[in-house]
Amino acid sequence: MRQEIYDVIGNVKVGCLATITADGSPWITPLHIAIDENTCYWLSSPQAEHSQNIRRNDRVSISIWSPDESEGLRGVYINSTARQLEGAEDQVARSVYQNKLGKQMYKKLSELTMYSAVIGELNTRKTVDNCKYFNSDKTLQVAYNKKE
Repeated sequence: MRQEIYDVIGNVKVGCLATITADGSPWITPLHIAIDENTCYWLSSPQAEHSQNIRRNDRVSISIWSPDESEGLRGVYINSTARQLEGAEDQVARSVYQNKLGKQMYKKLSELTMYSAVIGELNTRKTVDNCKYFNSDKTLQVAYNKKE
């Protein structure tokens, strides 16, 4: 995991995934998340609302925050695109997931589908203190920079 992310969220294992429904409404789902150097991973049922949403529109937002508020709000916010993993990529992602969440969690979820979202670049204009914003979608990066 990138040091700048680890410094904010440490070993937090749960975050929220926001997707877009067929009618354009937001849909947010709490789920277990594992992060490596450049990618955020999660397992889900292909029939889950958020998985169906990703098939229609792959743009997602992911929010992970530390429950330790002794230094104020600390969170990581990722705007990216999601995709279902297969083959060798799936196996690598499952290894990252298992290392982060443990064998018991992994065994219970072994029949589910692995998804990923690239973390992208730190958005320095939006980031404030311990609230780090990342964009992998260059269109989003340009839009954020124009607004601020």
